This record gives sequence, C-alpha cells and structure tokens, in this order.
Amino acid sequence: MSTTMAPNVKAVSAPGKRTVYSMCGMCAVRCPMEVTVEDGRITWLQGNTHDKAIGASLCAKGAAGLAFEADDQRPQTPLIRSGPRGSGQWRRASWDEALDHIADKLKDTVETFGPRGIALSDRGGFFNDLARTFVKALGSPNYFNHDVTCGGNVHNAARATFGFSHAALVPDFERTKHLVLYGRNIVESLMVKEVKAFMAAMSGGEAFRVGPYLFIAAEDWLLAVGYPLENSYTPRGFEQALAEALRRTAARDCWAICPELPERLRAQRRDHDRYHLLALGAPVPGRLERLAERAATALTVEESITFTPAHRRLWAEFMSRVALPPNVRELYARTESVLQRSPGLSLLNAWDRDGHLAACLLLDSAPRRFTSYLLGAHSRIHFTPHASDLLFREMIRTAHGNGKEYLHLGLGVNDGIRRFKTKWGARPGMPYEMAQWREREGLREGVGDLMRLLAAMPREPMSKREYLASLPPQRRFAMLWEIEKNGRRSWVGGTAHFFCYSFESSFRELFEKVDTVLFEGPLDQASLDQVSAIGRTPAPESPRVVDALTEEDIRRLERAVCGPRGFWARFMGAEQKDPPDVRHLLSHTRPWMAFFSLWTSFLARRGWTQSVDLEAWHLALDMGRAVRGMESIPEQIETLENIPMVRIVNFLRQCRQWDHYIKRNVRAYLKGDVDRMFGTSIEFPTRTELVIHRRDSRFLERMRPCLEEGRCAVFVGSAHMINLRGMLAGTGFSIRRVR
Repeated sequence: MSTTMAPNVKAVSAPGKRTVYSMCGMCAVRCPMEVTVEDGRITWLQGNTHDKAIGASLCAKGAAGLAFEADDQRPQTPLIRSGPRGSGQWRRASWDEALDHIADKLKDTVETFGPRGIALSDRGGFFNDLARTFVKALGSPNYFNHDVTCGGNVHNAARATFGFSHAALVPDFERTKHLVLYGRNIVESLMVKEVKAFMAAMSGGEAFRVGPYLFIAAEDWLLAVGYPLENSYTPRGFEQALAEALRRTAARDCWAICPELPERLRAQRRDHDRYHLLALGAPVPGRLERLAERAATALTVEESITFTPAHRRLWAEFMSRVALPPNVRELYARTESVLQRSPGLSLLNAWDRDGHLAACLLLDSAPRRFTSYLLGAHSRIHFTPHASDLLFREMIRTAHGNGKEYLHLGLGVNDGIRRFKTKWGARPGMPYEMAQWREREGLREGVGDLMRLLAAMPREPMSKREYLASLPPQRRFAMLWEIEKNGRRSWVGGTAHFFCYSFESSFRELFEKVDTVLFEGPLDQASLDQVSAIGRTPAPESPRVVDALTEEDIRRLERAVCGPRGFWARFMGAEQKDPPDVRHLLSHTRPWMAFFSLWTSFLARRGWTQSVDLEAWHLALDMGRAVRGMESIPEQIETLENIPMVRIVNFLRQCRQWDHYIKRNVRAYLKGDVDRMFGTSIEFPTRTELVIHRRDSRFLERMRPCLEEGRCAVFVGSAHMINLRGMLAGTGFSIRRVR
C-alpha cells in the first residue's frame, strides 16, 4: 500500500476512459468544459473544474449537449431543400454536394447583385476572424454577429458612461443588498459565472455577533449558533443574546443550535445528538489494523482537492441508498463548491485497480489542535471490503503525523454511523441540540400549548395506506348532533375538510350504531382524481387568479405556502420538500383549484395532513357500512365554478392572517362551537349563499329519507350546520348536541 499526494486523479483513470478539455458551442459565451469519453463515446459533460469561476457548472443548454449529441433525430448529414420554400421538403446530400451547392449559390449572387449582395452573420466567438476573412475574400464587407443586436448596445453604453466596456464591469453580488433587474431573469442567464455569483449571494446571510455568540440573518430568518466563540456556554446567556438578535432583525423563521436549549425553546427541539471525539496517540486496535491491511492490498489511497465525476457518482450513489437528514444531505450536495473556497479541506480517496472510487472522506485540517472528519461515503457498486476502515486508519495516521491532538468526528447522526465511530475509540463529547420555531408578534415570550403541539406534529403527508396506521393524536369528535323522529335515531356531523387531529375512536363508536353513512359527495380516489383533473384544465377564456394579484401578493403567497427557502433553510431541514409551484397554480388552474391547492399546501406545512371527511369515509367502508355521496361530481363542479373570484383573491391576499385563522378555528372545532368557528374576520371563499345556503336545501332533501329510517350518520361541512339545525327541527326532527 502506498499513500501519495496528487492534484488530480487522471492517473487512476480506467482503460478506455479519458477526459477531454473543450469549449461548449451551444451559445456565444463558450464556457470551458470537461468531457468524459469512454470507448469513443461521450458519457459525461461538465464545466472545467480548473476554472475557479464556473467550476463544474454548466447552464441548462450546455448540460443538454450530451443528449443533443446522442439524439438520433438531429440531422446526420447535410440537407438540401427539395420543395417550395416553407414546404418542409428536404433531401439528404453528401458534404461535397452541399459545399458545391453553396458555392454555386454564392457565385450566382455575386454575378447578379455584386459582392455586397452577400452578408454573413454568426454567433461570434473564437471563429469570427475566419468568418470575416471568408466574406472579405468574396469582396463583401457585410459581416456581423448577434452581438450587434445583443451585447453590443450594452458595451457601447458602458464605454460612453464609464470609459470602458461592459465586460470590465464585475457586479459585486456578494455585498449587494438591493438588485434591480430590468428586462431579464439573471437566474436563467447563460453566463454561468454570473449565475453562480448571484446564487451564492442569495444563499448567504449576514453574520454578526452578540457577545460571544454568532448569528446569521437574511430577509426574515435567523440562525443562532450557541457555541460561544469565547468563555463557556450558559442557557441564560445564550437566551439573552438571542433576544437581542431577534430585536435587531425582527426575524420570524428561526433556528438555534447549542449544547443545551434555553427553557423557552425546549418545546421547539427538533434534533439532539452528541459530537464524537477520538484522541490520537493510542495504537489502532489490532482487529481494525488487520482489516485495513487487507483492504490496502486492493486499494490505492491518495489525498486530493479535486472533486471529479467519480466523486459525484459516489456521492449520488451513497445518498440514494442511505437515509440522511436534510441538513446532512445539503452538506453532501455542496461538497464541490466548498472544496473550491475553503483552504484546509481535502479528499482522502481509495481507488481500486480499475480506477473506480471505492470510498472517500472529506477532511478539514485547518484547526490547530484537531482534524475534522466531515463526510464520508463508500460504494456498493464498486465494493471493496473494509475500504472505509482503510481510510479511517490513514486519516488517524496523517492527523497524528501533523501534530494534531484529536479527531473531531462530528455528530452521531444514526446508529450505524455511531457504531462505526465508536469502534475506532471515539467517545461522545459536547452535546448538540437544534430548535426550530416561528416568531410571532406578541408571542415571543411564550408559545401557547396548542401551537407548540401543532409545531411538533409531523410535516410529511401520509399515503392512503398509511392513513389509519399513522393517525395523529386522538381527539373527541364534538361537532356532532343526534337526530330523532318517530323513535328512530340518526346523527349529523360537521366536518373539517382539512384538520390536524384524528377522531378515529369517536367515529368507530358512532359507526357501531349506524348502517348507512352519507357525505356531501363521493370521496373515492377515482372521484377525487376526476375533480382534480377538471380543476387543472381551465377553459381558454377562463379568468386567471394571477391576473388579479400583484407581484407583491404572489411573493407573499409563496412565503406563506412554501415557507423559508435557500441554503440555510435546507441546511437546517426547514425547507419544504417538493413545494408547490405557486405561480403555476395561479396561472394554469381554475380559480377554485388554485385556492384549494394553495390552502391545503399551507395547512400541510403546519401538520394539517388529516381530512375529517376522508377519515370518516375510509373507516365507514372498513367497518362494512353503506357509504354514498349526496351530490354528483357535476353538481359539485358547478358549485365550485360559482365561487366568486373576488372572494378567492381577497382570501389569498390575506395569507398573513391564515395562521391566526386556523388557530381560532381549531379551538372552536374541538369544542363543537360551530357559531364561533365562522365568526372570524377572514371571509372564507366558499362561505357564500350559493355554496352554503342553497345546498342546505339540497342536502336536507336527500338525507331526509335516510334520517327518517334511522341508523344513519350524515357528514357535511361544518358551515352547513348553522342552517341545517333549524331546517331539521322545522321538519319534525328533535335535535340535540352530543356532549
């Protein structure tokens, strides 16, 4: 076994595989590229990692070059038009025939119109001198490229204003606080260097200190680091510094990491762990030494700072099979960019005889007293037994040889990782706790029990099959009335189409007493899919919600529905997985579909993954009861289509009040107080005469025969119970609330 230091890894490339350095020709920017060629075929495209500005990045057009080159539908030979112009009729031709054809056409043009009758335009770049020479040889001065109508105007304006060209202007995105974009979307720019600089600026926050504690803030979020830069940690001292940081920033979405959370944040704890430390100097256990030696016979270890396509494939393979928290996955995703900017970071690689990367560690040797193990991965595709053990041994040897006192092995993360670290002698050290919460005006001194409970609920939506097995905490179903006529009893319940608790026990008890269960409409999956498909296919002349909202309205909606986004949100595991495309929903769905989609996404982000209607429907079916809907799908669609656009728009504009709205509603619903539920200041879009009152008469007519027969349970939206109670009493039913 040998250990070498190498700046790049081409020395261990597999036979038949090579890296070719080239230029992307998909636009005039001409980004530098690395092309991986295996057996004469292109297998990978990326930016040139030796270029510190773009690294391995390419724009979408450049990255599509691989698919473009392999596309069997692109022209494989020159084509000559064989029919009238615009007919789309072409025939294949050889290169000799095509060039002769072009030469004849050029000759005819010169003879008929003179040399100035010819003009040549291209995309510019490295071959414009050749193009100029060709046109000049024909006697024409008419050469230009797309820069004439694109960047040329910008360059001339820059020269007139600043005295030098636009190319000499380098925007300082990192220190920019306000950026105005006029007529362009910088994120979609073909200038990869510019896009990377812009995204790096957007991902970062501003760091500042309060006493010995570090804080990072941007927009309306705050990250608090409770490991003091000096002196020792105290929960009280950290809490005081946090209060000052909140006052300075007025942040709403907050995260904190520290050894021990202050009292007020303990209910908001999302994660806890311990850092593991390994003291250096002791010999490697004999068993592990033998395993490492065994792996050394098949592997070559080297240290590098270059993140190659092999590393990218190993990272992707590892993350695809190992369950990692979002913050840890974010660290893996940013390895390449961090390597380029952070002195002291290096990769410890184990290569097999075929040039495959069997395992890799990411290390930080910058601290004076210790080396940090940051990340690691091993391959199952190119598996070599004990490759990770070999790298751990080499890490220990190298750190000890560099005069380090100990290895910092990071958090335990999970049982498997903890076992691997402890078998090498690592011991748990400093504790780690992480809290996540949302600050609200008037609530910073303490969050109510209800909201704490809501915040602690799972945020991942449940599949249909997991529905009954993963129910949230049970609550008594209080929104229920007993109906009796001629000695026959039935029940009417007010549902919440979306909710945060389960009423399974109450429903099971109720369904033991009934034979038939009625709902507003059918709730089987096929019916739900049919309604969804209609909502997502608006008529061409249909109004769009997006046209009634300002850009500020839309951004506010995105924030309410999708939550915090960006690097730190991902790092702390707070960024919503697969958030809805708010702009698409507003632009490409029917108004009622846009409203329901955004509202349900907002509720799901807060743990409201239940539906009272659906829970009752599935339980009734499971218990063998007769289940049916009182309305047809066309009737329900007609109702939805008549929700006034103005009410939908107004509700979406009030998205900042949604948190208060659901807080009030959940309390009233759990108490069975239907009148208080609908006494809020926000006008829910569906609470109209047509949606509620006119349908009350329809529901009464269709439920009445079953209620008179007895042993029936009816579920309608709670808003309908305001009128239905009096209407049922008016038709001879006695009605009382079940308490």
